[in-house]
Order: sequence, then structure tokens, then C-alpha cells
Amino acid sequence: MLLAALLAFQAGALPPITLAPKPGGGKLHAENFPETQYDAVLAAMIAKGNAHCGKLKTRWGRFNNKMNTLTLTSGKTENRYAFYDQAFTCFDPATDPYKAVAADWKPSDADKSDALIFAERHLAAMDRNDVAAAMAGFEPLLELSRADAVATIDDYRSRTKDQVRNFRPLVWVNNVDGAAHPGAYAYAPFDGARSCGFLLLYRAAPGKYQVSQIRVFGQLATDRWTDQSAAALKKQCDAL
Repeated sequence: MLLAALLAFQAGALPPITLAPKPGGGKLHAENFPETQYDAVLAAMIAKGNAHCGKLKTRWGRFNNKMNTLTLTSGKTENRYAFYDQAFTCFDPATDPYKAVAADWKPSDADKSDALIFAERHLAAMDRNDVAAAMAGFEPLLELSRADAVATIDDYRSRTKDQVRNFRPLVWVNNVDGAAHPGAYAYAPFDGARSCGFLLLYRAAPGKYQVSQIRVFGQLATDRWTDQSAAALKKQCDAL
């Protein structure tokens, strides 16, 4: 809660976050906030979901959002979320089918190679607008509809189209805090000429990976490339 409050103070007042409860969980909703508040809004959602689940644990599921790029009176552009929805369920760890890996688990050379190949293949599917192939790569827990997948791919392609992409070294993390469930994860950051982003990959089994999260930052094709936009993008990419 302290971290959420600090982030909110730094980023400005957060939008109202509403909770629509359902049996075994619920859905959180926030609307009309700048992209710079993303981390603070997410922290507030996590706190609200955890409070709703009480003694049970919280599992984060399907999310949906829409982002618009606005031109301010100063002439600068600002990315804003029109809305952000996040579903969650409450579960008992004693009956959870997802099990944590050992804290000292290390990936083999095959694990590292397989994860990178999967990440490259997944983004290649998004590059060519292959919705079916991209959908197959996401975790089932995300419950992405075809419309959700199309929107995700469209946003990704609008920021990365016709660009060369390079992956940075993978970072492996066990039992990620805030992830939907425990297990072994590979954080796969990537860079393009005017874009960057990351995939968070869940190791479902040896040689089998699923996308738990994807974020991309980049210059929209319809926006004018300026020194200011280049500096803003560099700041986001350096933070990955």
C-alpha cells in the first residue's frame, strides 16, 4: 500500500477504481488515465483485489484495455488509457494446480534456447498479423477473445511495423510476485529502431512456454518523430 501511495503521489491523482464482484473473484475497472500512471494504477488494483480475496490468494486473469494518443495544446502527444479492466479469482493454495518451483531452480541451456525461440516465433506471428498463431501463444488464464487479440496485435504492429527487432538477454525469475501463478518465468525484453518492449514467458513444461504479459512502447506510425518523442521513448526503453 505504501508503494501504491508513493507512485500515486509521484504520478498525480489516480482514477477511481471500481470492483464488480462475482462468485470466486471479480473484475476491476479504471478509466481515463495517462500511461505514466500505469504502474500506480496496477498497484492500486492489486491492493483492491487482495483485499477482496481476504484470507484467500488472488489470481490475476484476463485484462483488457484501450489506449489513445492525444495531442496536447502544447503540441506534445500523450498516451492515455481510455479504460483498463482486470479480472481476478480468489483461490486456496492448498488446492491450487499451479505449483511453485524451487527458489534455486536454474534454466538449462535448452530452456534458454527454447524460451528465446518461442519469444521470436510469437512476435513474428504478431508481425505478420497471424491472429490464430498469436492467440495460441498466450496463457489460457488470460481468456483473450479474438477481438482482444486483434486489438493487442494492432497496437503492437502500429508501434513496431517494418522495424528490425533484437532481444536482450533473458532474465529468469522464479515464482514472480504479482504473476497469475507461481512457476518459472523468463523476462524477454526487446528493442527495435523506434520501439521496445518485453514478453513475460511462463515455462509450462520443458520446451513449452506461454505469454503471461506483453508490453510495447514505440512511435505510432501516424505521429511525427521528434527529438522529444525520441527522448521519451529512450527513457521508457532504458527502464526495461
